[in-house]
Formats: sequence, C-alpha cells, structure tokens
Amino acid sequence: MDGFSHQGRVLVVDNYEDWRKTLRRILGSEGFEVQVAQSCQEALGHLSAQPFDLIILDVVLEGSRPQTYDGLRLLQEIEPICNQKGTRVVMLSGYECPEELQEQLQRPCVVAVLNKATVEAGALVTLVQGGVEQARQLRHIMAAQAAGESTTEA
Repeated sequence: MDGFSHQGRVLVVDNYEDWRKTLRRILGSEGFEVQVAQSCQEALGHLSAQPFDLIILDVVLEGSRPQTYDGLRLLQEIEPICNQKGTRVVMLSGYECPEELQEQLQRPCVVAVLNKATVEAGALVTLVQGGVEQARQLRHIMAAQAAGESTTEA
C-alpha cells in the first residue's frame, strides 16, 4: 500500500472553523479521511507527518486581509511537495479572485478554484473524488516511470 487511504486522505486548510467543520462533515460522510488546519504552520505540520491525496486550501488564511493571500504563499511553498507526491489542490475563496490571482493559481497541482459563496456540497464531493483519482493516477504513472528508470539503469 502507498500510505494513502482507500477513499482518499484530504487536508482542509481554512481559518474559519465553520468551514473546517462543514468540509470535514461532508467529506467524512463520503468516506474520506479528513484532517483540518487553521493556519499555514498547522498545515505544514500535517503535511510533514503524513501524505495526502488532496488539499483544500483557502486563499486567505489566519484572519488576514484579502490582499495578503496567505493561502497562495502556502501553495507556493508546498507546490514542489505536491508535484513530487502527486497531491492535488483545490483552492477556495470567500472573495472574488482578481484576474492576477487567478493567473497565479494556474499551476499543475491545482485542479480547481472555487468560490465559497457558490460551491455546492455535491459538486465539491465530485470534485474531490476526481482530484483524489487524479492524484492516484499520477502516483501510479510516477511509480511506473521510476520502475522503468531503475530497470534501464541495471
């Protein structure tokens, strides 16, 4: 086994407790293993302790002003890890994302950018299922490539 649970392991990073609880309840009821973090530091602690299939990351964290985009800074920090481990990311925002921010969020590990005001539970679950599947397929491809490289080196 690759250390990932069957249904999928999800990390929810949001500074609002209500959102963390709601996402944990919705995704947990669908069989996902859900961990939550309210800050960048807490999220980094979870990421160093265990692998995740998917991260749901709020653009604005730690009670900051919308212009500071702590979630974007965290995304920039964890992006190499996500790419190395095949982890996918869904970005959430309670604000309309300016075009410049939308451009910054267009990264290979980001599967979607959602507005909290318009996201529906069923659509979120479907998106998370797709992101987890994408992560697993990517890890399978990476493992096959690594196995191919080790056999060609022998």
